[in-house]
Amino acid sequence: MTPTDSLRRGSAALSLVLLTACAGNGGSAPAAAPAAPPAPAAAARPPAPAPVAVAPDPAMLDPVVLEFEKTGTALSEPARATLVRLAERAQAARRIVVTGYADRALGANARETAVTRATAVRNELAKAGIPAARMRIKYVTSQPRHAVEVELDDVAPARGR
Repeated sequence: MTPTDSLRRGSAALSLVLLTACAGNGGSAPAAAPAAPPAPAAAARPPAPAPVAVAPDPAMLDPVVLEFEKTGTALSEPARATLVRLAERAQAARRIVVTGYADRALGANARETAVTRATAVRNELAKAGIPAARMRIKYVTSQPRHAVEVELDDVAPARGR
């Protein structure tokens, strides 16, 4: 057998293998190699910024809490602004409970401090047009808090909305 004969037999065997593979593929050509992954886009968009949590308006909470310095009784400007926004809601309330807090562990005048804080809040609401007769003042000295809570009781539903 000559080298040419060996080459012909090898070519014939290779042709037979290819034809058999094509017949198993339904007569189509063998599958091409998978395409390379696409190149990344040159101008890719930056990721979207994370959503920002927005704090609720303190005047819309129930109860509304106004913080004070440990021994302070004066309303801060942010507290005054909150009370102005609260006054609109308070117009619809049948009763408003204003509770002053002061920690008796920090001083002998805790009751006086708590009542003075609650009175300052009541006076600010009265300036905004809320009748003082609808407001009730309470005080608490048994908790380590320095705040005033304003609760609107029996709020009538808003009309025309």
